Amino acid sequence: MIKPPITIATIDETMSQPICKAFAQGCGGDISYCDHIGKITPRLGSLRYTESQDPATKDNRQPKAGTTFQATFDNRSANTSRGCHVISSDPAQGTIATYGILRGSGKAMKKAKDFWYIDHGYIGRSEPNFKHNGYFRITKNALWHNGKGDRPSDRLEDVLKTLRSSAWRKATGSKHMLGSARIKPRKKDGKNIVLIPPSKYMTSYLELEGWTNETVSKIKKHTDRPIIISSKEKNPIYQALNEAWVVVTDHSNAAIDALMYGLPIIMTNPHREYGKIEDIEDPLFDLSILNTLCYNQWTIAEIKSGKAWRELNE
Repeated sequence: MIKPPITIATIDETMSQPICKAFAQGCGGDISYCDHIGKITPRLGSLRYTESQDPATKDNRQPKAGTTFQATFDNRSANTSRGCHVISSDPAQGTIATYGILRGSGKAMKKAKDFWYIDHGYIGRSEPNFKHNGYFRITKNALWHNGKGDRPSDRLEDVLKTLRSSAWRKATGSKHMLGSARIKPRKKDGKNIVLIPPSKYMTSYLELEGWTNETVSKIKKHTDRPIIISSKEKNPIYQALNEAWVVVTDHSNAAIDALMYGLPIIMTNPHREYGKIEDIEDPLFDLSILNTLCYNQWTIAEIKSGKAWRELNE
């Protein structure tokens, strides 16, 4: 079994902390906190996280922005303001685990020798409503699993069955993308190329400032189909897919929804490459990627129980 990483949670974000604590408990590792510039607080000695004990504060309250942390839980501990300095060795020089790229997490990952990355899952993913329902992905030294591998379809079938259940719909509000509880047949009557640019946060983090213009230029070399740029603000994906021929993105999970909707997809990110722009008139449509992705996502209960950590180390 690989040595557990130091799990880094941001100190003022209610989604990050429960997920990071669940991961720390599941892998038996330590937990620390980082501020908005990726500065990490002390490791709190050799303390291990348990369900009844929050290492952020002595009295089990959730930490807030500007909170002062303590290096250990005894009365002799010196107060350490967030981001002020690190008393013990900096966890970011070794292996860390963290959730998302915002509020300092991404900066902490860039400092780390190795990292485990946690975020919304691929299918039936958790919604950004802080209820911590749904599935979460975990990957090592990458933001997504590349989808390669030969996995059976049993977990995909289980996930789809869960998404169709009344309990799931009651817990989540049943607002998952495209009603993706079923996989639709290949759609062949579309005419548009739907281009999904990266978000402003991912654009900055991955240095993708020129991606949209460069990708449009590449597409025009291989097709004269109309190109529709889809974003949350303009041409939302739910509408754009109705007349789509193929969906092109760098890495967006909306591509997985589109694949389940029956559309071919192209992802250009080196860590998530799927299909090629050169083949845009005969695009790849291979659903086996869904099997692999379902083997690389877990519920918070599965993360907390240690199931995710065991399977990541198999």
